[in-house]
Amino acid sequence: MIYLSEVIRVKSDEYSEYPFHMNTINQLETLRFDSPVTFLIGENGCGKTTFLESVVHLSGVINILPGDQIKMYGSKMLSKSFKTIWNKKTSRGFYLKSQSFVNFIDSIEKMKRETSDELETLKKEFENRSEYALDLASGPYNKTLHALKNRYGKGLEKMSHGEGYIEMFKSRLVPDGLYILDEPELSLSPMRQLSLISLINEMVKKNCQFIIITHSPILMSVQGSTILEFNDTIEKIDYQDVEHVN
Repeated sequence: MIYLSEVIRVKSDEYSEYPFHMNTINQLETLRFDSPVTFLIGENGCGKTTFLESVVHLSGVINILPGDQIKMYGSKMLSKSFKTIWNKKTSRGFYLKSQSFVNFIDSIEKMKRETSDELETLKKEFENRSEYALDLASGPYNKTLHALKNRYGKGLEKMSHGEGYIEMFKSRLVPDGLYILDEPELSLSPMRQLSLISLINEMVKKNCQFIIITHSPILMSVQGSTILEFNDTIEKIDYQDVEHVN
């Protein structure tokens, strides 16, 4: 399924300071997504992440790490130069920048730790009250801990980065979603990258769309995917013509 079909420029931008210092993006008029899986590739500093984050702003996709929004001010400025065209709007899916994955693990553990501490404090405050009153008051805390346990099991912090990343995907992927990923291979061994490909293929069958920045020739090999290379322009490129592959 292709939910987001096109990004179109609505405002011209002159070469200036970040994020308008990249002629590749300043000259972009239209970028189409022609397949359920699209890879954005190119050298560091070519504008892939800035452009992708502008798409995140435009699409309304949830950022798994909301705190990262503060760092996305440049892409928010750039997003005002474009609009999105949809075949069908979806509210499902998420955006994840892999460099932030460790922060994601820390945020989950902080939530568990703070919820447990608040629950212990509550139990002390209710020592002289009925068990029924304690059950009512502690309900939201227990519900939060139960939900975290159901979603993340024994805890992502107890796994390697690769294991945790794959486990997070298994727990958060749902059908009919748009998933925007920035370099998911950073935490993954070649075998884990193959596991991620398997998950992507499985979710494509469940009407999901993926837009992914990657440097990995392994991930780029997803059958039926489109590869867009950021260079002096943004052009569609065949897998066998990718420099990394060669």
